[in-house]
Amino acid sequence: MEETSDRSVKRMAFLQDGLNAWNDYCVTGRHITEADANAWLLQLEQGIDAEPPTPRRPGPAEGP
Repeated sequence: MEETSDRSVKRMAFLQDGLNAWNDYCVTGRHITEADANAWLLQLEQGIDAEPPTPRRPGPAEGP
């Protein structure tokens, strides 16, 4: 029973993090590209302690 409760708390925290990220994107338009994310993850996979990519702001053709 405790394990189920712990999983539920972790799931809710995960979902809330996603909602917070979406709300931040809707307000600011800041994002990272798939290419930036993949390059960063590749460095981490190779054991390089890389900083996460800097979020971008939408260009004129993009909307938030």
